[in-house]
Amino acid sequence: MSKPLRYASVDALRGLTVAAMLLVNNPGSWGHVFAPLLHSEWNGCTPTDLVFPFFLFIVGVSIALGVVPRVEAGAAHGPLRRALLVRAVRIVGLGLVLHVLAWRWLALPPFRPWGVLQRIGLCFALAGLVAISLSPKRQWTLLVLLLAGYGGMLVAGGTLAPWHNLASRIDTALLGPAPAARGWPPAFTAVGLAAWGAAAGTTVSALSSANAAVTLFFVLKAATPL
Repeated sequence: MSKPLRYASVDALRGLTVAAMLLVNNPGSWGHVFAPLLHSEWNGCTPTDLVFPFFLFIVGVSIALGVVPRVEAGAAHGPLRRALLVRAVRIVGLGLVLHVLAWRWLALPPFRPWGVLQRIGLCFALAGLVAISLSPKRQWTLLVLLLAGYGGMLVAGGTLAPWHNLASRIDTALLGPAPAARGWPPAFTAVGLAAWGAAAGTTVSALSSANAAVTLFFVLKAATPL
């Protein structure tokens, strides 16, 4: 099988996201930070809040460009799933090791098992399994169900106030008091972002390189208000 094509638009987005991550993590003096380089306190949105979602979106696009072509070429699903899950476990394991090292030697706050790399690994695994098993149309359907289901769950849980909404209460019950307890219910939207990237990547891969860049731009433009 021929080597998967690379798209300049995807590489550019990946590079911009990494650059943004470095900027928001190292803004200079933490005592004098421009507001756009800080996370919103609760219900706002700053450019910093978009960095991690873009990472998850790129994870999904990479799945569509790297895994889906093998599925379309007739590769057996079993080996693809195993390779995908092995890579996901490695990502999660690396995240846990880094957290243990930081917790042990840098005297950081209580150990957090649910970190950035762990979320990326989980999203990579689930979005990859979806991309292998479902058609693009069913992927979009699943994405809508995930986001609508999470939104409905929050509304049904009563208050949406920080630290008291249903997602925070579940996190506290599973992982302990905030701020160490973050992550399980919001994984619905995180997986949704990766699945969205996979579905969008499938569309991008069907176009020419020039059209791919335009398509990816408009997909991200539509996502920005969300």
